[in-house]
Amino acid sequence: MMAFLKSAAGGAANRASPATFAPRVDATAEQIAARKEAAGLPGYKSLAALFGEALAVSATAVLVEVAGKQQVSVRRRIDNAWQDAEPFPGDSGLAAVAAAKKLAGPLAAGDGGEQTGGFVVAAAGVRRPCRVVVRPAGSGERVLVLVGGELPAEETAGFAGMLGRIVPGLRSKAGGHAEDRSLPAVAFASDRGAGMEGMAAARQLLADAIHGRAGEIAIEATRDQASVHHDVDGVWRPIVTLPRQEAAAVVAVLKAVAGIEGHSGGGRQSGRCEITVAGKPWPCTISVQTVPTGTRLLLTHEYGRPKFKTLADTGMAEPLVQRVRELVALESGLLVVTTLKRNGLSTLFDGVLTVADRLLRDFVSLEDVAAPRTEIQNVRPIRWDAAAGVSPAAALDQALREYPRVLVACDLKDPELAQRLVAQAADGLLVVVGVRGGDAAEGIAALAPLGIAPDQAGRLLLGSIAGRLVRRLCPKCREDYMPTPDEIAMLKIDPGTRPTLHRALQGGCGVCGQTGYLGRTGIFEIATGRTVNQAVAAGADAAAIRQAAVKDGMTPLSREARRLVAEGITSLDEIQRVFRKG
Repeated sequence: MMAFLKSAAGGAANRASPATFAPRVDATAEQIAARKEAAGLPGYKSLAALFGEALAVSATAVLVEVAGKQQVSVRRRIDNAWQDAEPFPGDSGLAAVAAAKKLAGPLAAGDGGEQTGGFVVAAAGVRRPCRVVVRPAGSGERVLVLVGGELPAEETAGFAGMLGRIVPGLRSKAGGHAEDRSLPAVAFASDRGAGMEGMAAARQLLADAIHGRAGEIAIEATRDQASVHHDVDGVWRPIVTLPRQEAAAVVAVLKAVAGIEGHSGGGRQSGRCEITVAGKPWPCTISVQTVPTGTRLLLTHEYGRPKFKTLADTGMAEPLVQRVRELVALESGLLVVTTLKRNGLSTLFDGVLTVADRLLRDFVSLEDVAAPRTEIQNVRPIRWDAAAGVSPAAALDQALREYPRVLVACDLKDPELAQRLVAQAADGLLVVVGVRGGDAAEGIAALAPLGIAPDQAGRLLLGSIAGRLVRRLCPKCREDYMPTPDEIAMLKIDPGTRPTLHRALQGGCGVCGQTGYLGRTGIFEIATGRTVNQAVAAGADAAAIRQAAVKDGMTPLSREARRLVAEGITSLDEIQRVFRKG
């Protein structure tokens, strides 16, 4: 199973200049005298640049290894995994180490020659406390700096044991992670499947996905073999091909841990389980479907997924957030939230609910028990269960007995439920529904197949909020380039400005897992206004509704995407991929 681990490409040769993306950093100390003395050291600027890079890629720890006078390397801990080492020029590296130790002083002695201390990193007006651990290592030493606080408690019980577990087994390009104690341990929380032939391979597959930032794993069998793919930032990547026998053993284990019994026929079966990462449980969903070529399995886990507490966290601009707040504050009507599949419908839908006043109005959420959703404070969930004979309509009947003021249903697919919800909007309730669509106009058009009459939709519609996700360029390895005349025309940039754009580095780097991208952000639009309602009531198609929305002042998704390209957040290739997919 060593094949699951991909070799790291890129490295120091592919590094972008820290000045192109790193925030300005000032390393300070609690003692003014120590700070002034350290600031005069040759390595102070190198140290500040090092932490600027670390903060730019959201690193939670930096490890500097000194192995001789000129052999200095740096590793960063991102998304709970240590990245590959990069060389730190000897003189600058040694000087930076000296400055860090001076700032952290006086260092307190511990066991085995270990010394600990701390200082504060200030960036963009935010002060971040840092803890420093220095430990001898052969002819050199290792200096570990925890940025912004300590590592999670489940990974270390204290500084004394930390380097003993983290440093000795740092991940190498050639080795697997079974003996790599720098990476958090990954396992299944349940004892189900224990002792089965494919358990070790299944754990290896899961660990490789987590360490590679993959939120989903897909296994699809053919007659003689099975392919494994990872979903990283919304893009599927081929990882490895397994012999059919080995793949069958892995699938059997995953079905067992998810509580999926014997599976036959073309239907889909799903189960839930927990995985543990560094001892902490995380929910996981496994679905299995029989296809003509064999078995298709999809594993989705929650570990490492960004937590969006507000709409602003998703990338929505403040003027749009304020418009959403105004729409969801209305007493009655129909509000639509829409995205394409796998583009964050639940995240956007939940974000819309979080800006609503849920204290003075009773909110009830209608949900499918087979598709559990994140609980939101002051939103009461009422679920239907097709397997138990409880229909969506029955769940709505139960909800109405609660006398709610707001009814919400994410990923609405049932026509009967849709029609009854719209009837409730006509009776004076606020109804918020989530549907699938490529933009705000398509979200509105999606109401017709659910049996909503155009005149009724046009009369009740408050607006349609749409979003798409685009990958962010990796700030560590993105490269600058001058756009061609065609690209300037496509982005509608003044030809006289000749701006510098950014694109993903071919092959990426160790930080982004050789993809060139690191994480995702959203682009959004809101279709609302009298012209939109008139077009909907007249039975207009999505194209006509889109034109009406622009007349009412909507800024289209495409324009928002071009803005992100101009600001260097994403690339032209990425927005072309996203809109081609849509």
